[in-house]
Amino acid sequence: MEYFGAKNAKNTLYPELVDAVLPDGLPRGWELLCEHGYWALWRFLGFGVFAVPFIWLGGERLRDQYLSTRGFVRHLPIYLAAFLVVLVAVAVVSYDPRFQAYYPFYDLAHRSWADLLIWEGLYFLQFLGLELFFRGWWLKACKAQLGSNAIFAMVVPYVMIHYGKELPETLGAILAGVILGTLAMRTRSIWGGLLVHMLVAISMDVAVILQLHGLPDTFWPAW
Repeated sequence: MEYFGAKNAKNTLYPELVDAVLPDGLPRGWELLCEHGYWALWRFLGFGVFAVPFIWLGGERLRDQYLSTRGFVRHLPIYLAAFLVVLVAVAVVSYDPRFQAYYPFYDLAHRSWADLLIWEGLYFLQFLGLELFFRGWWLKACKAQLGSNAIFAMVVPYVMIHYGKELPETLGAILAGVILGTLAMRTRSIWGGLLVHMLVAISMDVAVILQLHGLPDTFWPAW
């Protein structure tokens, strides 16, 4: 992910292939969206897919890696309550110029509803990979040896991937990692945590867009 999956890696590693794959006549600026799509796909592969063969080789079943949907509706109020608490913090930091300069990752997300929706779909893909790895594969693999301490072992690298972001967000990742890890281990499911993670991410993007540009007024960008 670091050496081959960066947003600009495709342009330096194999630009001829990229030129051959990308269709002609894309709306102006969508090359940037394609770069973010490349990044999101690599995050999904690196965190969510590449671990699967090792799980199978270890004699494990994928559905036992906290992928159960049983009880999702019953536990939904807990996750929604957690989201509402974080939503207040999102509203506050959306006024901070540092967060406004960082979100959304895709700079043209405000241009049209198509830009925004496609970007959030790509964003969801990489969050799915994150939740599969940290709250699924990792916790299940470490639970037998560490018990509930597997949550704290997971939080360390989870927080480290937030390095480079603003300090409040990196510190918040400690609390989020513990809470989401605890809920995943208790419910044996990553899906509630994925829902919260994605709702927070969308809220952050939309809050900043509202502050700086307002919501898009067209569905499709100009060519």
